[in-house]
Amino acid sequence: MLVQTKICRRFTILVALALPGVSAAADIELGLGAGVGIDLPDAVSKEHTSFGPGPGLVVPLKIGLTDYASLRITGRADVAFGTDRVSWAVQVDGAPARLYSDGHWAMLAGAALTAGPEIVFPVEGAIRPYLGVEAGPTWVATYHSFSGTTQLLLDPSENDLTDPNNIDPFTAQLGLLTDAHVGISTGDAVGLWSEVGYSVAWVQAASLNKSAAGLDARREAFGWNALRLGLGVRFSL
Repeated sequence: MLVQTKICRRFTILVALALPGVSAAADIELGLGAGVGIDLPDAVSKEHTSFGPGPGLVVPLKIGLTDYASLRITGRADVAFGTDRVSWAVQVDGAPARLYSDGHWAMLAGAALTAGPEIVFPVEGAIRPYLGVEAGPTWVATYHSFSGTTQLLLDPSENDLTDPNNIDPFTAQLGLLTDAHVGISTGDAVGLWSEVGYSVAWVQAASLNKSAAGLDARREAFGWNALRLGLGVRFSL
């Protein structure tokens, strides 16, 4: 307990030095939550990319600026399953063209670190409603399982199909994620929180790693529009 107290004090001092105007006695709250998210359709990729409900992890850190305003820094991770569109180059009557597939199995894995302001509504009672917005870098990867007409996308020299741990052609890239959320929290030193959020990231088209050479295979661009519902615990430090 003594070691934990010293760590918390040192962290608070570092926050105060990094954020002018925040006193060394600023409230600091750490949360841990899990939830489920689903990709909503967007105008560009709604016809060919859809990721269904999947689990998510959220770790929010809130640094009190005033009685009703905080800086929130959130680490988050998401997994979702569905379909996306991949394309590859072919020759049709001697002219270049591209073929598409959007019926294969795909998985999205994402992680982000966002930050932004959060306000607590000044209402009486044990339940405190809050609202916040954040933005920050995100890492998004898509993994695929190809067979049938898309089997040609597998490069035998890069994919050992007899290995159950083999990862079929995939993409991995960085982007920007924005998030808005509204929720409620309870408790003082320890409590619960629940929130609904909406995260948006535009994922650019990217070449398929481990795909067959010469096909110029790529996963097409899509919007990751995650509507999420989460529940967790919070601790005042």
